[in-house]
Amino acid sequence: MEDSVSNKSFSSSSSNAQQQQEQDFVVDLDPSNFTDTIIKNNFVVVNYHMPSVEEKRYSNAFATEYKKASVILRNNDPLIVLAQLDMERKVNVALAKSQIGIWIYPSLLMFINAGKQLHVYYGPHDAQGIANYLRKIATPNPAQPTSLFGDTSETEMIFDSLAKVFKAALRPKFTSEFVLDLVPSNFNETIGKHDFVVVHFYDSGKSKKFAAEYEKAASILSSNDPPIVFAQVDVDNEVNIALEAQFDIKNYPAIRIFRDGGKKVKRLDEVPADAQEFVKCLKGSSAGNVDNTSAQI
Repeated sequence: MEDSVSNKSFSSSSSNAQQQQEQDFVVDLDPSNFTDTIIKNNFVVVNYHMPSVEEKRYSNAFATEYKKASVILRNNDPLIVLAQLDMERKVNVALAKSQIGIWIYPSLLMFINAGKQLHVYYGPHDAQGIANYLRKIATPNPAQPTSLFGDTSETEMIFDSLAKVFKAALRPKFTSEFVLDLVPSNFNETIGKHDFVVVHFYDSGKSKKFAAEYEKAASILSSNDPPIVFAQVDVDNEVNIALEAQFDIKNYPAIRIFRDGGKKVKRLDEVPADAQEFVKCLKGSSAGNVDNTSAQI
């Protein structure tokens, strides 16, 4: 099969030249070449990333290691194509969300056998570790299934299957036995079908101590009648940036209380630090000031 991505020569003249060449081995994707790259190569890794967010939060550490890994793998046999999709470009957002269902950045997917197999990358984050992990997966293994989605070469069928995989991954899940994890894909549905939902907007650096008390409170009220649903929005997760902004979350810990399917939204200006006090607060008649923000996103 003719590869859609050609290998490039590598010189060792200067540090700047080295950095440019490392970038050259990571293929930039967009709607014009995405499908072609996937179906014409046996093994393609795609990094769905937001450069400005990664620069701010992670100093582009992974992006740098990813580029180094592409240099290590430049002459690998079988060929492993390392590619990236810039999610700050609007044309790429529609591609990732509508066809594949990507919401969290950075996310790495491995498209194998011309896109018939899909795997989420859970490997190391250093360059050599990335290379070793991908080489192991790329090595033919007769015990592996030939396809995750059936024997088909139809691109639309492949992408339909990918969308189902990722939409399923974004269904509501519990961060613990009593606390529901919320993301944009399940936020409205969760708020809309319950009369009383407490949402903790969680920041790992500022809310960690309260998170333990919040879970205790959720446990205490797990059998309350009427039921009180405890949920959490992880603001460290880029996918939840819009939720954080919509509800004007600036101080942590931050609590919003949604009543009547989201028709009423209240905020707690002072959040009790102790689980028992928090329980009393929720059972009280005045659980904060009325917030005019709509619960719908």
